[in-house]
Amino acid sequence: MPEQPVVTAVTVLEDLKALTAKVARIIVPTASDPIVQAGDTISLLVRKAIEDGQPNGWRAGPGAKPIADRLLWFAEALLSAKTVEGFMGSASMEGHRIPDKEGERVFVELLTATWLGLYFLGISVPDLWDRVRSWEDEDGGGLPNGVCVAKAIGDIVREARKARQQGPAARLCVHSFLPLLMFSGLIETGAVYAGHHGRSPERHDHVHALGRYYEFLQLQLYARAERPLLYTVPFTLFRGAMADGGEGFDHRRARWAEMWRCLRKIAFSGVSSVQLAKWDQRVILTVPSSPPACFLNHDTGLITFEGLDPADGGRDIPLPANYMRRARLRLYRERLVAFESAPGNLNLLFDDDEEKMFEQLYDASGKEKQPPVPDQQARQSDPAEPPANG
Repeated sequence: MPEQPVVTAVTVLEDLKALTAKVARIIVPTASDPIVQAGDTISLLVRKAIEDGQPNGWRAGPGAKPIADRLLWFAEALLSAKTVEGFMGSASMEGHRIPDKEGERVFVELLTATWLGLYFLGISVPDLWDRVRSWEDEDGGGLPNGVCVAKAIGDIVREARKARQQGPAARLCVHSFLPLLMFSGLIETGAVYAGHHGRSPERHDHVHALGRYYEFLQLQLYARAERPLLYTVPFTLFRGAMADGGEGFDHRRARWAEMWRCLRKIAFSGVSSVQLAKWDQRVILTVPSSPPACFLNHDTGLITFEGLDPADGGRDIPLPANYMRRARLRLYRERLVAFESAPGNLNLLFDDDEEKMFEQLYDASGKEKQPPVPDQQARQSDPAEPPANG
């Protein structure tokens, strides 16, 4: 039997970069690509995309098997490492040396990224993420921002979908400072922080993007499962993302069209506002920006400080994310639910009319209107049914 080859981080990261490009086209398709339909299996779509054409730079022969084999071999090397220091000095890290102080962070990011790569190829290796959780619980003091946080968020959403809980606590509640459901560009870039406009080469932004594609996919699958959802975003953060360095009506209208397509056509699969209301699914812009970003299902809560800044975009690198105790989970859930009836908040799933919703926020010159938005506020709790003949 041939000896198992040494697969290096350099090789795996190249594979993950190519894999991320395939995943991106499937989960957030361009205008010319088909949107994934309910019932499609993501791993089969990814494998087919690989087999249909090998992009430049792909490391080995046709099909997904060579990539899957390399990821599995790398997973075994990660899991068999007795210490982080030992792995960082091993042949698996040849050509990819990093500062000693970054070793633990990079190690758990490699564990997470390898799990994600295998997930998108339809292979489950739970020990990879179990080791990340053990490290976070015993030594890490929280999950590193980027791929690890995105994976944790995706898991919270996935657990909520699979649990099929009933009652008020069954509702998935989110307060997001990095609203991927609205602005798909954030999946690739993440948040940029003051003094850190270019991450050092070992950060590998495509690895973090792969985690955020997993997060987006799980939110999309959750919505399609007709489960109750409250997804809130601060108004000030939304307005800043809509501006994105431009001014005037044409710029705002173009950004709105991009946002609307991402939110309504892709994330919520073109489902009507009336149907979304029946499923108790809402995406609300909130006047208050507090509490910090959080993701809450029936059993687990995660608080994270990663995201855009609601004020001016100038932030320091945020603290790691941490799981909540039950008492805090209940408190945060109560605070998010209170947003639904708070004055001035706006539900972006309230109406199917893209132009009408745009006019709730911007005047004819593209200038922002200030909340509250009385037209929706008066009717938000009970969206009108369409006419019987319509």
